[in-house]
Amino acid sequence: MKNRGFLKDSIIIICITVGLLVLLDTGVRIAFHFYDNRPDYRIEADAFESEEFAKKYFEEFDKANTVRWEPYVYWRRNTFSGEFVNIDNDGVRKTVNPVSNDTSALQMFIFGGSTLWGTGATDAGTIPSFVSKKLNDKGIAVEVHNFGETGYASTQNVVMLIRLLQVGKQPDMVIFYDGVNDIYNALQRGNAGDPSNEFNRVAEFNLTLERGRLYRTAIRTFFSQGLVRLFSGLFAEYDIPDEDALIKLSGEIADVYFQNITMVNALAEAYDFSAFFFWQPSVFTKEYLTEFEQNELKRQSHAQKLYDLANAEVLNRGLVNETEAFHDLTNAFNGKTEPFYIDFCHLSAAGNEIVAREMVERLVEHLAD
Repeated sequence: MKNRGFLKDSIIIICITVGLLVLLDTGVRIAFHFYDNRPDYRIEADAFESEEFAKKYFEEFDKANTVRWEPYVYWRRNTFSGEFVNIDNDGVRKTVNPVSNDTSALQMFIFGGSTLWGTGATDAGTIPSFVSKKLNDKGIAVEVHNFGETGYASTQNVVMLIRLLQVGKQPDMVIFYDGVNDIYNALQRGNAGDPSNEFNRVAEFNLTLERGRLYRTAIRTFFSQGLVRLFSGLFAEYDIPDEDALIKLSGEIADVYFQNITMVNALAEAYDFSAFFFWQPSVFTKEYLTEFEQNELKRQSHAQKLYDLANAEVLNRGLVNETEAFHDLTNAFNGKTEPFYIDFCHLSAAGNEIVAREMVERLVEHLAD
């Protein structure tokens, strides 16, 4: 009888414990639902003209921030039409061109990640739109096409160019604006040249063909929310390689990047276009930081060492190789105390205009030769 009573009490205790855990887990899931749907923290960035604009912008940005599968490069955004963001059926964001459909205008393709695409800016406030305006203001008729996409590193941008050439889209000039994603993506898995979040592609590979793995993944995904997510977040630590490994990785990042330059230059010769390469700035390279920008620097402090090493390696090789088409923009904001960053890499329209001005100055020098 005592054993039966003990068993009964144990079952009751287990049921109560499980019930309480289920209730707690459900509560945490509800809390995370509201947390995940909170306003974007970047609306508080001092680089925006007003918080009201920032709120409206990010409300629309969230709606436009959906992607579809794209062969070889993984993803591009879906078609979208809005007040600030417009994306065509090919997943290409609108560039505001003073000259449009002019058959005599130079065709310029610009490639990059989300900073080039223009996160934080309206269509008119992206780097490609400013480049188009400034060149046309100088009497150089050009039609610019913004092929930037969130997360794209330099290799994806090269592949995107190849895909465009395959279907007969012929540029007169191409510009690559890279750096941030090449470094950040390498830090994610310790592999230079990886696309963004490559671990997701590994986990998803042939998932629907292997039912056992599919079911395990579904169960793991379900239980990774709620309490598991809470405790994972509380005790998460960045697994940062030691300095020797970071030095090696920075060299490998530079290897991949300059190999991509070599391949694009070969394509430029074969397809008769000019190519230019710009290494982008970030909050890690800004001389004077506002309070918001300082907080962004702290938020990304785990990545700063690799950014410093990789930037130095790439810039040193650019100088040693005397690659005329390679240009360093990491110091684009030197001497400027105004706020330009809305996070560690994305810029306000004012920041994008400065980057575009730096690009145009160098492009005009080449075009004058």
